[in-house]
Amino acid sequence: MDDVVFAPVFHHDIAVTLNPNPVLTVTAAPSSCAVYNLTTAISGYDPVTYTYVFKDSLGNVVSTTNAQAITQSGNYSVAAQNKITGCVSASKTITVTINTVPVKPNVTSP
Repeated sequence: MDDVVFAPVFHHDIAVTLNPNPVLTVTAAPSSCAVYNLTTAISGYDPVTYTYVFKDSLGNVVSTTNAQAITQSGNYSVAAQNKITGCVSASKTITVTINTVPVKPNVTSP
């Protein structure tokens, strides 16, 4: 046997706190005319505690603060990150249907 050393072992306790990942709950997005606010689909939307990242179906970031002006139908995803712990929720999908604004018919008086 070679390289055997008899020396005191240093022992130190370390406290580790595991923060839970946020749980994001979204509701079904109703169809909308012209524009949709994605934040209304998040149950308990809390921009003070969380940063929300909204992405379109191609993975492009739509907004990291507020997605209030969605004008295209499609699937959007959102994830929440706790501003203090940095923990991130699982991504959730929101399907948005934007209906065209109906054209006002011409009304003529007799």
